[in-house]
Amino acid sequence: MSKKNKSAFYSIKMGFLLFASVCFVYSAGIEVPFQYDDLHSIRDNPNIKKISNIPVFFKEANMFTADERSSMYRPIVLVSYALNYYFDGLRVNGYHWLNIFVHSVNSVLLIVLGRRLGLTGPAGIFSAF
Repeated sequence: MSKKNKSAFYSIKMGFLLFASVCFVYSAGIEVPFQYDDLHSIRDNPNIKKISNIPVFFKEANMFTADERSSMYRPIVLVSYALNYYFDGLRVNGYHWLNIFVHSVNSVLLIVLGRRLGLTGPAGIFSAF
């Protein structure tokens, strides 16, 4: 196996290990109910309950929350909330698993970026933390 192939295999192996570790560590909180801003931005937000609102999320900044004081422009987050609601309603574990998945993938992408920037294996992995 060439040095380049060994490096790619190592990155894939470490990425998978990191992905699995993040899923394992955070899986303990899967059933924890919505907290703090989740109440007004997910549970009480009527805007995420209609999948047809997705295009509007990119046009209007007042759809993020049911609480006018907490309004902000976060269309990608709203799309994820709307898709979660569409497939799972207000079952909290779906929101948590998607969040864990997104953060795990981002950790793996940081390893890949670190390796592409020339970091060694351990430094590339450390960059993901």
